[in-house]
Amino acid sequence: MSKSSLVVRLLAALAVLFAPSCATLIHGGGQQTVSIATDPTGAEVQVGGQSLVSPAEITLSRDHDYQVVATKAGYQQSITAIHSRFSWVTVLDLIFIIPWVIDLVSGGGYYLEPDTLQMTLSPAAQSNQAQPQISPRPAPVVAPNPNAGDQWKSLNPP
Repeated sequence: MSKSSLVVRLLAALAVLFAPSCATLIHGGGQQTVSIATDPTGAEVQVGGQSLVSPAEITLSRDHDYQVVATKAGYQQSITAIHSRFSWVTVLDLIFIIPWVIDLVSGGGYYLEPDTLQMTLSPAAQSNQAQPQISPRPAPVVAPNPNAGDQWKSLNPP
């Protein structure tokens, strides 16, 4: 066996060892747990097609952006986002192409930001509050115009 053949086999063995890839090893795969809390607590939170009550944790895919909607009776709805970001740790995989592809396909090459989300809901405006009463003004009195209706009179009577 030649030296070049041995080097090729050694590199192939290293590629297999690094197949889990750097970003996947560091970030822990294509899923990430995100903590969501609201003020006040007990709000219904919808994210990624799932519904939960705050405070809660949810596991999401790293390679997607998410819209987070929090609602609670008596409070205005609050909407925010969780964004998927490219992890620069994935650049280390460029030494071996296979791990780089694995990181990108599995989602391990991304991370979600923020990983802890605090949402504040504002109290809703009260619709049953006493409204100030406006007294109607009396209609103005208009004196009759003696020439009203004369616009159709002929200037030359028959």
